[in-house]
Amino acid sequence: VTEVAGPNALTLTAHVKDNPCPQLSTGQIYLQVSGGLAPYLYAWSNQATTENISNLQGGIYGITVTDSNGCTVSNSYVLTEGTFNVTALQDTTINLGDSVQLTGIATGETGPVTYIWTPDYHLSCTDCSSPVAAPYTDVVYVLEATDTAGCTGYDRVRIQIIPSHDIF
Repeated sequence: VTEVAGPNALTLTAHVKDNPCPQLSTGQIYLQVSGGLAPYLYAWSNQATTENISNLQGGIYGITVTDSNGCTVSNSYVLTEGTFNVTALQDTTINLGDSVQLTGIATGETGPVTYIWTPDYHLSCTDCSSPVAAPYTDVVYVLEATDTAGCTGYDRVRIQIIPSHDIF
């Protein structure tokens, strides 16, 4: 009697790289298949037919792998998505000749954040999170913040000026 050993069971291992923010699609799933009999066929829930998938947004991605013997293994992987958010605080009214400190806040960021305020009309700095503004007329400042992953967010803050009135 001769025993013939079959292939090992078909198994999947995956490395998931999450997507840092909604406006990017940089998530990835790297799949490693072992056992069974190569070559393998890949059927992902997003219609991909490759071993590894990339340029993904957050979501659940299912995979079914079929080996040459027709054996299958299936699994699902969750790819999370970051929630980068930018807030410029807060609309305000000041007297002509006064100043006010603007505040930019970024949350859910990956690494350091760069800030750009526009227009640069009477700001102490345009590339800091909290410039001092001393405008002479009503103005809306726009804050753009970007983290090291490339996530960008925007907000605005309105400064209204109360004109001075000379009393004679």
